[in-house]
Amino acid sequence: MAKQNVRASLVIYARIPELGGWRRGSLIISKTGYRPDAMFFNGVVYTTLLNSTFQIRTYNGSKAQYKSVGSDLAVAQKLLKETQATRQIEAGQEALGIIKVKAETLKTMAEFVREYIGKKKSLSLGLSTTSIRHYEESLLLFVKLTKRELPSQVTENDVINYCDHLQREGYSAKTRKMRYTAVRGFLRSCGVIVEKVVDAATHKRLSPKIDPITDPYDPADLEKLYAACDEYHTLVYKFLLMTGLRFREANHLPWSNIDFARNMITLPAEQSVNRRYHSRKAGKMVTTAVESKTKSRKSREIPLFASLRPLLLQWREQNSSDSNAQAARCRAFRASL
Repeated sequence: MAKQNVRASLVIYARIPELGGWRRGSLIISKTGYRPDAMFFNGVVYTTLLNSTFQIRTYNGSKAQYKSVGSDLAVAQKLLKETQATRQIEAGQEALGIIKVKAETLKTMAEFVREYIGKKKSLSLGLSTTSIRHYEESLLLFVKLTKRELPSQVTENDVINYCDHLQREGYSAKTRKMRYTAVRGFLRSCGVIVEKVVDAATHKRLSPKIDPITDPYDPADLEKLYAACDEYHTLVYKFLLMTGLRFREANHLPWSNIDFARNMITLPAEQSVNRRYHSRKAGKMVTTAVESKTKSRKSREIPLFASLRPLLLQWREQNSSDSNAQAARCRAFRASL
């Protein structure tokens, strides 16, 4: 039986402009340790390296194999030690005649994200499409910005840079906190001890307590908004303002949920609503059932303000039979958001 080649070493893979292409070279030892910015190739030291990354070189017989392990030297050295230890164990098992179980290939960050989002889409978890989209947008952007191949390579700077990007893009403090929390939960699911990656002081700054009290709309700004709207959209914005309903909740609210006798709006946790709209494919108005759920999965009742009640009654009386016009206005409203 041929003896297993247990060698494993760390090399640099980078583009060297002087050579006009990509090369693999040996690490150079300095007084303070390895130099991550230089390589030794064909007897020459090169210090101008572009897009460099570390790779672990192992052998299958006499054939060299390479595994990229990112651009962080400390992480690369840690993974090298783990690889060397694993190959030593496998060689010992082979020498003793122990049946080897093939080690599972390390999953990449992208693979972890796909599995994580796939789990979030499970029907048994009951997450809304909005929640699932939140996880997708948060994690896919995180992977894109960090460019890390493995979750274990993520650093505190990666997380901070991600949050800085969200702030530069104009995301609110609440959204930035939610996306940071999503990333934190994802890393924890990958086995990363997030408390060691992000220290307590940084975590406190990245997840501040959001003030639940917000400033009210300025009446002058509201008047400008109403002046720019037609009658229908004016009523829609007043309805949202006076009820506090989310747009999707109001968008799926039938007249039967408004009790004008009790002056109360009932919002069930879940309900099936018939939606009437113009189908381009069918070329006519069609009706379809849509499942509506509140974000909290809880039902609630909202008082119907005295100033809103006559507006709704007047609108229903004037437009109860104009279904085509209502559908057109709904499409225009959704497109405006």
